[in-house]
Order: sequence, then C-alpha cells, then structure tokens
Amino acid sequence: MEKIKQKKIILLIIYLIPMAILLYQYVVNDFSADQLLAYKYEYNTLKNAHIILFSVLFLLTYSALIATSISFNVIMNLFAGYLFGPFTGALCATIAITSGSFILFLLARSSTVKVRGKLEKPHFLKTEPKNIILTLFFMRLSPIIPAPLITIASGLYNLKSHIFLMTTFLGSLPLVFAYTVIGNHLESINHVSEIYDQPLIMSLLLLTIISLGPLLKQDVREMMKLSGNQSPLPSPD
Repeated sequence: MEKIKQKKIILLIIYLIPMAILLYQYVVNDFSADQLLAYKYEYNTLKNAHIILFSVLFLLTYSALIATSISFNVIMNLFAGYLFGPFTGALCATIAITSGSFILFLLARSSTVKVRGKLEKPHFLKTEPKNIILTLFFMRLSPIIPAPLITIASGLYNLKSHIFLMTTFLGSLPLVFAYTVIGNHLESINHVSEIYDQPLIMSLLLLTIISLGPLLKQDVREMMKLSGNQSPLPSPD
C-alpha cells in the first residue's frame, strides 16, 4: 500500500515539475509564446539542416507539452504549419497531440483505480460504443472544451484505449488544421494575437457550433427519455 502511494506521489511530482519550471520562467523572465515566435527563422533553418532529427524533436516536445498539460497548443500548431506545411504539419501535430494525450490518459487511469468504482458514469458512457465515439469526437472538435479535462476524465472513467486514441486523433485534426493553414504564413506574423483575424474567428465559431449541436441534441434526448420514464400526474377528478 505504501509503495502505491509513493508511486503516485512520484508521478505527481514528475507531472508538476515542467509546469513549475514554466511558471518560474513566466514570472521571473516574462516568458511567453511571442518569445518562441521570435525564433521562427532559426527553427526553420534547423529543420532544413536536420529534417529527420528536428521532426522527431518537434514531435517529442509537443507530446511532452500535451502530456504535462502545458498550454502551448496554438503556437505549436502554428509552427507545425510553418515548418512542415499545412497538411503534413497538421498530421504531425495531431500525432503529437494524440500520443501526449494518451500518456496523460494512462497516468489518469492508473492513478484513479480506487475512486473509479465510486463514480457514476456520465450518461453517454452507458450507451452503445458508437454513441460514445461520436460524443467524444465532438467534444474533441470543440474549441471551448479544455482538452486536458477530456483526457483526464477519459482515464478516470476507464475508457477503452482504442476509442480514446481514435476520437482524440480524429477530433483534434480539424482544429489543428485551421491553425496550420495560418502557420503556413507565419513569416508575416510577429505576435500570436495577430492570428485571430476574422477567418480564424469564424472557423472557431463554426467548429463550436458543429461540436455543440450533437452534444446538445443528445442531452435533449436524454432529458426526453427521463421525462418519459416518469409516471404521469394523476388527473383531477
């Protein structure tokens, strides 16, 4: 029992160390995504000189950021489009997101074994696998639902690994592609805030509407089902 507790404490410390370092850099050295953006030409030079090594390092770095829930998704997606092109970049970034999310998923699943049986599963996890896949896909598709929250919740409720991997990859790809298209023109962008022009805002809004529609529809169906199971009120005499 003590060994299990020590293992969980060690995993938690390993998980929190990168976030602590980033927080220190942010507070002390005023670190930001714009500082990373300032080195875009150097990154491109390194990529051209060592394409395979740089690509592997990019995938590992992005995966590590996702696994530790460090939110640099936007800048990493922009770099993916700038360095590898919109299509290849979107594929590389989505693979990194999926692998990093899977690491976090396994960590959440292994560290919540005891509390798992005490939690009541959400209604969509009690339905057919097809409904689970669609719901998780649209949750990943949404720009407004935090991705780490979906990952940790999936591990907490012991979701099957293949369903998690499939919905994470397919659900993340459209949003990543929207950023890699913009990243393909990163040479004319000096600040991350400059990417939020009208086309991107409209794309994010469209993805939000598309993703929320089926989720709300399912909630409505569940509410209707619950109301239908209730006994009718007695008619007045």
